[in-house]
Amino acid sequence: MTIKNWFFLVAFLLFFFGCTIFLPAYYTYYIIAQNGFWALSSLVMVVFTALISYLSLDFIVGKWKETA
Repeated sequence: MTIKNWFFLVAFLLFFFGCTIFLPAYYTYYIIAQNGFWALSSLVMVVFTALISYLSLDFIVGKWKETA
């Protein structure tokens, strides 16, 4: 792999994990801070964040298993 390919790989992984793990976690934290943990919107966001994080990690691991 060339340095250009490594740069694109790192940029893609940072963008991917930022949008699928860190951004939903931040919004979940914000909603819990505003509404409290037991509010319906907070519980829905916790479930949403867990699902999105699981699916994104499953996608990355599945792609790496195919190439390994």
